[in-house]
Amino acid sequence: MSKELNRVQVKPKYSEIKIKPGENIEKQAQKWIEHQKEREDSYITDFFQGQNMTEIKCMKWKNASYSFDTTMFLHLEISGNTRKTMDELIENISKPETIDDFKCSKWKKETKHTKINYVYSPPKILIIHMKRFEIGYC
Repeated sequence: MSKELNRVQVKPKYSEIKIKPGENIEKQAQKWIEHQKEREDSYITDFFQGQNMTEIKCMKWKNASYSFDTTMFLHLEISGNTRKTMDELIENISKPETIDDFKCSKWKKETKHTKINYVYSPPKILIIHMKRFEIGYC
């Protein structure tokens, strides 16, 4: 349905987003949203599209890189038999995750990094997807 309502009639050729080193987060986020709107701009995206940010930070040299994604859903994991509030489930999205042997963007050496996901810009209307199952491996 979004395709039929898309205000963009002719999509531009794919191009990489140019981010300057040290460019502030707000400017980076704006570039990502403008890049997306060149391809997808409709009443549906006006109301249901938000923006997530991923921060990857070098634990040794403390430099960070950011990426942004547009999303229409907030996926919350309900695992096990423990009861959690909606606030606790949302906080789980932003729990730091350690990545071993990730190449540092500044020094080009493999080090430990942390990865954190954030809801950077929530949509006007939020759709929450409750994932209530786990996949186990034998």
